[in-house]
Amino acid sequence: MLGSFACKPRDTCGSITMMRRAVLLSALLFTLLSGPWVGCSSSTRPPDPAAPSGPTQPTAAETPDIPGPKDPPAPAPVPVVTSPGDAPSVGLPLGTEAPAFALKLMNPDKKRAQLTLADHVGKGAKDPKKGVLLSFAASYCGPCKKELADLAKAEGAWRRAGLLTAVVVIDTDDAGIEAMRAFLLDELKLPFPVLADRFAILARRYRADALPYVVLVDAAGKIRWSHAGYDPAGLKEVLAKLP
Repeated sequence: MLGSFACKPRDTCGSITMMRRAVLLSALLFTLLSGPWVGCSSSTRPPDPAAPSGPTQPTAAETPDIPGPKDPPAPAPVPVVTSPGDAPSVGLPLGTEAPAFALKLMNPDKKRAQLTLADHVGKGAKDPKKGVLLSFAASYCGPCKKELADLAKAEGAWRRAGLLTAVVVIDTDDAGIEAMRAFLLDELKLPFPVLADRFAILARRYRADALPYVVLVDAAGKIRWSHAGYDPAGLKEVLAKLP
């Protein structure tokens, strides 16, 4: 009897010890589960090893004026020819296939919002013309303004003869583009297409390496004539240069 009774206090002490250990383990587990990373904000959450490091790049929608991955950087201003005798030999060789393009108009109308060269020259032209004359110009080019004023006067006769005239603005900054828009559309009130070549892609394709620069494309889509520098006499003979 005494032997069996003497065992009970030890059993009770063992049970109490086990209960204490269970309470301590429970408290420790609660502390671990309620740590600062559970339910915390992104500033305290441990970093995700799969997440990219470094600053994120802006999207195209956030930076609409930044050239995309396929767009070349804006070029330096094209030199201006101030004296006819200083006009360099620029442009594509005569007879070369004129580079194709489709550019938005700065003066869109109900008929069109862009000018596509293939619509007017070459095989399969939807609205065939006798030729297309492109005048490359910029706001910083003084002689360009003289040439553009001459174009405004001559364009009516050219249009009746089947020649399509277009101005290509190669300014790359907003101020320059706006200055050309005001001059061409508000002051000269040009009724023919004015194209915005913001990154001068078309200018480089046509090798407009000096301003003013005029290039004449014939009905077959070939370079018929080109000239750098203000040449009023040459402009008067434009129609005669077409076949």
